[in-house]
Amino acid sequence: MRYLVTMMSGKHLWLTEKETKTLRTIRDKKGLVYVPSIDKSINLSSVETIEPANAIDRSSIKFGFLRDGTKVVRKKGSWAYALDPDRMVSFIEYPEVVKDEIYFSLEEMKATERNLLQKKNN
Repeated sequence: MRYLVTMMSGKHLWLTEKETKTLRTIRDKKGLVYVPSIDKSINLSSVETIEPANAIDRSSIKFGFLRDGTKVVRKKGSWAYALDPDRMVSFIEYPEVVKDEIYFSLEEMKATERNLLQKKNN
């Protein structure tokens, strides 16, 4: 399972369950913690929230990314291309729009791809 970590800056990070458990275990401490899946260190005092990916209310997302990285915006309950908001996204070409399975951020998209590759290689 993936977890969404929201930083106080508003940036979102997608971490593995193991990394999230580590963050929660050392939450009382301060300083930088290295997170292997994103190859970065984060400051523990800058973490605002940690929540499971399946707990996110995706219907409230106003913009996001398709599986190929195309940026989209929600318009009247449907998805449109961010660069051409009058052009609706085709559910035939992108079936994920029907289920609102739009990536919240590019970080989520990359984390999902990494997770799928790890599962495939194991």
